[in-house]
Amino acid sequence: MKRAAYGIDLGTTNSCIARFTGAGALEVIPIDGQPTVPSVVAFDGREWLCGRRAANHAMLEPPNAVRSIKRHMGEEHYRVRLAGDDLTPVQISAKILTYLKAQAEAAIGEVIREVVITVPAWFNEPQRRATVAAGEMAGLTVTRIINEPRSAGSSTTSAGAPSTARFWRSRGPARRSWPRAGAPSWEATTSTTASSCT
Repeated sequence: MKRAAYGIDLGTTNSCIARFTGAGALEVIPIDGQPTVPSVVAFDGREWLCGRRAANHAMLEPPNAVRSIKRHMGEEHYRVRLAGDDLTPVQISAKILTYLKAQAEAAIGEVIREVVITVPAWFNEPQRRATVAAGEMAGLTVTRIINEPRSAGSSTTSAGAPSTARFWRSRGPARRSWPRAGAPSWEATTSTTASSCT
């Protein structure tokens, strides 16, 4: 049986996670009953919150929440003060990815380890490296970093279209292919994930 392949769109406003199964089905995994979750992290004085709970808390206590952290990925000296700590964009993004991973695993009853993550086509080298670092901090192996236009174009073909299946199956055995030897490390590689949730 083929393993399911997982893709994450770590969006500026919303994020989502999808899987492509060996049976040829591409599905977005619902989190909190919805296909996307707000890319928001908050601290309520007792625990860290992500997603809708964080977005709700952000309306009550804006200083104790952070939105749109993706805008600062790759900025080495940028910090956000939360829960008495100065957190980097990588650390905050890792909390969002950890939440997506945990909630998706609970929903499908499978352990998620290897993922593809989409980024804007204009993301530079430090921003792409920061995205990979956030994934690793969340306990994920990032097998691909691909541009959002490519992923959207691949995932919005007709349901079950061979082109979509071919993109996913091209991953082959699990391997770290970013950066690819002999090419710019930001170069998009052949794969796909959920359409853009930004």
